[in-house]
Amino acid sequence: MLRILFILPTYNKFQYAWGAADSFSRYSDNALDRVLLVDDASSLWEQQNWGLFWDALTPNYAIHRFEVNGGLTRSWNYGLQYARDKHFEYAVCGNSDILFTPGWADGLTEAARLKLDLVGPVSNCPGVRTYDHQRVDRFYPNYQTSDDPAELTKVADYLSLAHSVGPCPAIEAPINGFFMFAKTAKWWEGRYDDQHVFCPVNEVDSRGRRNRTPLMTLNEEELQARWRTKGLRVGFTPASFIFHYRAVSRGNRYLVPGWYRTGEHTS
Repeated sequence: MLRILFILPTYNKFQYAWGAADSFSRYSDNALDRVLLVDDASSLWEQQNWGLFWDALTPNYAIHRFEVNGGLTRSWNYGLQYARDKHFEYAVCGNSDILFTPGWADGLTEAARLKLDLVGPVSNCPGVRTYDHQRVDRFYPNYQTSDDPAELTKVADYLSLAHSVGPCPAIEAPINGFFMFAKTAKWWEGRYDDQHVFCPVNEVDSRGRRNRTPLMTLNEEELQARWRTKGLRVGFTPASFIFHYRAVSRGNRYLVPGWYRTGEHTS
């Protein structure tokens, strides 16, 4: 059985997706882990020749491209079907604006094995106030936001050591949808149904209200509510750290200057 599939949705902003996949490959088991790039009909794919560019990354990836834009949750569900068909033990439903760190999978797999069914990491930018408990600065003293690899390693090593005594801590709480980790079998049981696979033509959101941002509105909240209804446990572990640029596909105001974005990793 293969171990972990990273489902990586993209819609343009390919430099971020490349950083996410590159960091996953650096800090994962290359013999057992894979990246699945699911492109949501990006308008710049052919223009920038990204298909060829990915060949320089790693042999441990696959690409699926949709011809019509359909939203994040459709890309995740496609990836979960792929994970099931290819017999991956775990799957990550992630975003393209993240960076993996050394040892990132250790705490997540232990939490998924011992206590939680859907697991998230701590992060520099977990999202809105609902997810403040996932902020890395609650667990790492004097944290300073940086995507420099040396700084990411320093933070990851500290968290791994600080939370490695006894069972890996796993805290039940709502988690942000930028990164969700589970056994593939659990994911398949709790995946988005047809009603909540968000695409540009959705007129209502997951709470039945008028849908103002049809691609992403409240999708992780609806998902987790259904998991809890099924008796499944949702939470995070401070033993795992994932850097998050946050919502880069929504505009430049979210960008964080740094090592990966400037292209220094390709030189």
